[in-house]
Amino acid sequence: MNNTTGKFEHVITPATSGMFQSLQAVWKERPVLWVMAKREMAIRFSKLSFKFAWIGFRPVIQLLIYLYVFVFVLKSTHPSLPYALIIVSGFLTWLPFIETMHSAGKAVEADKILLQKSTISRLSFPIYRTLVCLPELIIILLVFFICAGFLNFSPSLSWKLLLLPFITFFQLVFILGLCLWSNVFLIRNPNIHHLLFVFLGYVLWITPVFYMPEMVPAPLKTILSLNPLASVLALYRYVLLDVPAPIIEWLPSSILTFCLFASGLYYYTRYQDLFVERM
Repeated sequence: MNNTTGKFEHVITPATSGMFQSLQAVWKERPVLWVMAKREMAIRFSKLSFKFAWIGFRPVIQLLIYLYVFVFVLKSTHPSLPYALIIVSGFLTWLPFIETMHSAGKAVEADKILLQKSTISRLSFPIYRTLVCLPELIIILLVFFICAGFLNFSPSLSWKLLLLPFITFFQLVFILGLCLWSNVFLIRNPNIHHLLFVFLGYVLWITPVFYMPEMVPAPLKTILSLNPLASVLALYRYVLLDVPAPIIEWLPSSILTFCLFASGLYYYTRYQDLFVERM
């Protein structure tokens, strides 16, 4: 009952469920996820002249700026690889990560009306917002192959290309795990949520987006080995640039990724009943 108006309000909410029940509900709602993802993209670009073309314009414009700075202004070079391809491959991890964190990382706030008035599983909201990054990731991958052809660099088109979907899945698991924690902090402790987004700006510099891991001094390589984004990027470059990707070096961050996802999923589903109450 609303104390100010004296009227009853009926709020539609999904049934309370645990972690595995929530995953089952999301699996059943697969078609809804894609519909919501397309709806989100339509909303983002509805007021722009070229509509969905901005999905491609935005990453390409950012890439051109960084390529100009590092290749033409700073004249950065690498002994065996075109520096432009190092940067483009680095953007495969960075742009989807930062865009998704600012969207899926605040899903319970951005979708609070749907949370209150629909029976869609609450876990579906950060998941569909995470899927929105896929078109941008594909476009960056296409830019990589275009740049490779322009620079006469022939990437090893071998069986390793079959690893790309698995690498992308691993990348999305990490991003989603961090987004789940971000939403939990948004409800339970807004101060930590704010600090998390302050820290995000510095993640770029501990991820080898603009450089190769071997260019980092040995004592600092431990930091890279604990950074899941660095491990995802190493796998992308293993496939696209044919550079080594020692499994032992990236094993700690891989374990950290799945721990982050599992714990984020547990606490997100544990506190999901608070989302409607606190928003």
